[in-house]
Amino acid sequence: MVLSPRVYLVLLTLFMSCRGFRSSFGHRQRTRRHVLLYRAEGDRSGAVDCRNLTVAENPVTAIETYSVQAQKLRDEIKAMEVALERSKQQKLQREQSKVEQWSERLLVNQTFGEGEGSTQILNSVEQVAQILKDKRYSPEQVDRIFRKLTRGIPRERIEQSLVNTPLLALLVEACGELDMLEKEDNTNRRWNGRMERDLRRRLFAMEWPDGA
Repeated sequence: MVLSPRVYLVLLTLFMSCRGFRSSFGHRQRTRRHVLLYRAEGDRSGAVDCRNLTVAENPVTAIETYSVQAQKLRDEIKAMEVALERSKQQKLQREQSKVEQWSERLLVNQTFGEGEGSTQILNSVEQVAQILKDKRYSPEQVDRIFRKLTRGIPRERIEQSLVNTPLLALLVEACGELDMLEKEDNTNRRWNGRMERDLRRRLFAMEWPDGA
């Protein structure tokens, strides 16, 4: 196959851009000699015969090698994306497990049985308020428990939400109990004193998302 000087120069440029062939100074020197040789040969004959080139010198082979390396790079990127997604899922599961533990310790006194058939004895409002105070629950922790309890519940009146979800009602009322404490009597310095108001506003926003 005989290539014109212009086509050969394009192929040679691609060849020089290949990462694998630019990794060492020695190869850059050889490539430079190839270019000089091409210029000298092209000036005399106007065309270069690629049939006698070696594998390392043949730009077509270089493009094929570059294609293989590009595919390897794509495979590596895909593997990294899969690993990143797996890491995100594992982190999400850990966070959900952490919030579940916070909720159980705060709201549930005892659990009998396992799974969907289990029976829970809940803490009283006073007990939950005391745990919020003694264990120094932060507004962020309460917010994440609130999101867990309200996840998936249908839109309904605030009163109905609290009646139909005892754990949610318990959380809101206990926050109100702690909000009423004088600041000097509340040893939980992380508490902002307005959690019940904020939670009820969020319930109202869930009921009327468009402000209707």
